[in-house]
Amino acid sequence: MLQCKTKEECIQSICLFPLKCKEYSHFSPLELVNRFQYAKFCAEITKKEIIQALKKMDGAIEFWLTYTEDKRWTPAWGISMKDKAVNLFYMSPAREIEFAQEYSDPFEACAILIRMEMEGLIRK
Repeated sequence: MLQCKTKEECIQSICLFPLKCKEYSHFSPLELVNRFQYAKFCAEITKKEIIQALKKMDGAIEFWLTYTEDKRWTPAWGISMKDKAVNLFYMSPAREIEFAQEYSDPFEACAILIRMEMEGLIRK
């Protein structure tokens, strides 16, 4: 679903963003986020709702890890595995990590990553 009509559809779409980028590679990431109507629903979407949606998806954390590893631009938000924890980080345009925080709950780290990724795109 590209044109989201409800907040729930938007949450599903943003959680699947890395897969949607591959499936609809003829659209830029910003175009996809605009089609998801994220700017319309963002104030209503909670971290808890994103976490709940992620938990219902097989492989959600893995495709966000892969998305992070495949990024070739900065500034950028990302996640990485560190032992059994997930590290959420922000890499500056100078390719330096300006923020890093470790989470024991990978779904929480991923939900924050999703929010930061979407917010960053709609600000462009």
